[in-house]
Amino acid sequence: MGELLDALNELDERATALDKPSISFVDLAAQIFRTASRTVNEAIEVLQEPNMPLDMLGRWTRRAPLPALAIAFLVGVRVARRRRR
Repeated sequence: MGELLDALNELDERATALDKPSISFVDLAAQIFRTASRTVNEAIEVLQEPNMPLDMLGRWTRRAPLPALAIAFLVGVRVARRRRR
């Protein structure tokens, strides 16, 4: 019986020694935020490659800033009118 208790105590000691300290909520939230921001940044980098949508939009905006601003304004007015209804 003593040997069994010794073996169980040894297992308990090993288990407590191997346990990692618990991660706080703030650390977990920061880790999730870092992962999400890394994913978004990777997606943006892919879309900014040559001849991709964000690249084409950026080039068009640099070439014609005033028409781009006018179009953005008209789209904003249109969206605002839809939401008021």
